Amino acid sequence: MAYGHAERTLATIRLLEAETRELLARQEHLEPEQAEWLREAADSASRRLCSGGAARLTHDQVGVR
Repeated sequence: MAYGHAERTLATIRLLEAETRELLARQEHLEPEQAEWLREAADSASRRLCSGGAARLTHDQVGVR
Protein backbone atom coordinates (compact mmCIF):
# COMPACT_ATOMS: atom_id res chain seq x y z
CA MET A 1 0.00 0.00 0.00
CA ALA A 2 1.57 3.23 -1.14
CA TYR A 3 -0.19 5.36 1.44
CA GLY A 4 0.33 3.10 4.46
CA HIS A 5 2.93 5.31 6.09
CA ALA A 6 0.83 8.45 5.63
CA GLU A 7 -2.25 6.70 7.01
CA ARG A 8 -0.32 5.56 10.09
CA THR A 9 1.04 9.07 10.62
CA LEU A 10 -2.42 10.62 10.26
CA ALA A 11 -3.89 8.06 12.66
CA THR A 12 -1.19 8.91 15.21
CA ILE A 13 -1.89 12.63 14.87
CA ARG A 14 -5.61 12.04 15.33
CA LEU A 15 -4.93 9.90 18.40
CA LEU A 16 -2.84 12.70 19.92
CA GLU A 17 -5.57 15.19 19.03
CA ALA A 18 -8.16 13.02 20.81
CA GLU A 19 -5.96 12.70 23.91
CA THR A 20 -5.38 16.47 23.94
CA ARG A 21 -9.13 17.12 23.63
CA GLU A 22 -9.73 14.77 26.55
CA LEU A 23 -7.11 16.49 28.72
CA LEU A 24 -8.41 19.97 27.94
CA ALA A 25 -12.02 18.92 28.53
CA ARG A 26 -11.08 17.93 32.09
CA GLN A 27 -9.75 21.39 32.93
CA GLU A 28 -11.95 23.77 34.90
CA HIS A 29 -10.45 26.92 33.38
CA LEU A 30 -9.07 27.22 29.87
CA GLU A 31 -7.18 30.05 28.29
CA PRO A 32 -9.03 31.56 25.30
CA GLU A 33 -6.62 29.91 22.83
CA GLN A 34 -7.14 26.51 24.45
CA ALA A 35 -10.93 26.90 24.43
CA GLU A 36 -10.89 27.88 20.75
CA TRP A 37 -8.64 24.93 19.82
CA LEU A 38 -10.90 22.57 21.76
CA ARG A 39 -13.99 23.83 19.90
CA GLU A 40 -12.27 23.56 16.52
CA ALA A 41 -10.88 20.09 17.25
CA ALA A 42 -14.26 18.82 18.44
CA ASP A 43 -16.00 20.25 15.36
CA SER A 44 -13.37 18.71 13.08
CA ALA A 45 -13.69 15.31 14.74
CA SER A 46 -17.48 15.45 14.48
CA ARG A 47 -17.31 16.27 10.77
CA ARG A 48 -14.90 13.37 10.16
CA LEU A 49 -17.13 10.93 12.00
CA CYS A 50 -20.30 12.11 10.26
CA SER A 51 -18.67 11.91 6.83
CA GLY A 52 -17.17 8.49 7.48
CA GLY A 53 -13.67 9.89 7.00
CA ALA A 54 -12.28 8.87 10.38
CA ALA A 55 -9.03 6.95 10.15
CA ARG A 56 -9.16 3.53 11.75
CA LEU A 57 -6.38 2.46 14.07
CA THR A 58 -4.88 -0.96 13.49
CA HIS A 59 -2.72 -3.12 15.70
CA ASP A 60 0.52 -2.11 13.99
CA GLN A 61 0.09 1.64 14.49
CA VAL A 62 1.97 3.69 17.04
CA GLY A 63 -0.03 4.65 20.10
CA VAL A 64 -2.16 1.51 20.26
CA ARG A 65 -1.97 -0.01 23.70
